[in-house]
Amino acid sequence: MVREMEKPETLLPYPSGNQSADDHLRIRDRFWDEHLPIEMDKGNRLQASEKIWGSVAHAVNAIATDRGWRTGDRDAIRDVVIQLGAEHDSHLGIPKSSPYQKKPEFYGWFTGAVEAHNNFYRNDLHPDAIKLAEGKAEQLISELEKLQGQKPKSYAPSNDDDIRRLGRLLDIREPGNPRRYPSIDYLKQLIEMGKPDPNGFSPNYGYRKPGSPDDDGEGNGGGVPNPDPPADGGQGGGATINDGRDLQRRPFVQSFTTEEQPGKPGPTNWKTQRQEPKARAAVAAHSSRPGRERRQVIAPRFGGRR
Repeated sequence: MVREMEKPETLLPYPSGNQSADDHLRIRDRFWDEHLPIEMDKGNRLQASEKIWGSVAHAVNAIATDRGWRTGDRDAIRDVVIQLGAEHDSHLGIPKSSPYQKKPEFYGWFTGAVEAHNNFYRNDLHPDAIKLAEGKAEQLISELEKLQGQKPKSYAPSNDDDIRRLGRLLDIREPGNPRRYPSIDYLKQLIEMGKPDPNGFSPNYGYRKPGSPDDDGEGNGGGVPNPDPPADGGQGGGATINDGRDLQRRPFVQSFTTEEQPGKPGPTNWKTQRQEPKARAAVAAHSSRPGRERRQVIAPRFGGRR
């Protein structure tokens, strides 16, 4: 059975892990202008709720992609919304203790979309509450449309929450462990408290992310230059940060097995050195104990004789 559409649909972008800002805007238009009115007219409360959330999510992702920030989950979307509010109303002086500081309407509008998203799973919103969430989402989408493609305003982090949020937006990871975000102490070495960045910490608008190829280490963007190769041509070396301390890399040690280095006396692989003697000793002790001689084990047959 072919489903008849009430209106033509905007084509979805080709599936990719690197959707452009225009791709996100196209998905937003598909959900907001085409799907949502149909679901609302039919009274499909759950589908309408998810189209509200999807429209806002892709509108926010379009801004994040345009600026070079992390996207991909609800936490990232929330970070972008709070950062935009902080950037545009940093003069209001809202208490720093609030995680949703500055530009309160940004987050207020966003909570409408979050409630709609939760309703998709819970089915606990009255139709009137869904209409209210739609109105909040419309205000946020309209505001984000004005910011799309616009140069960010200057922004200075003023507390630990600001620095953590910027670390997540810039996708700065713990050295040696790309799955974890670094500690606040490490982030403070890279992002200076109270120091404004004229590009709003947006890499696509000129901010030099710490460790990026264009990071000069002179305070013109990120605070950590790329590590210079050591004079002896080895694999070690460190990265000097602005206050003169070093973030040392662990020296690279090549390990070889005996087969890879013929003529060497014994294995040089550290794992082999540490584990093989123990294993051999254990096997020898186990075999020498009385009653440990090898025996043939005959499994029982089932189903009678053949």
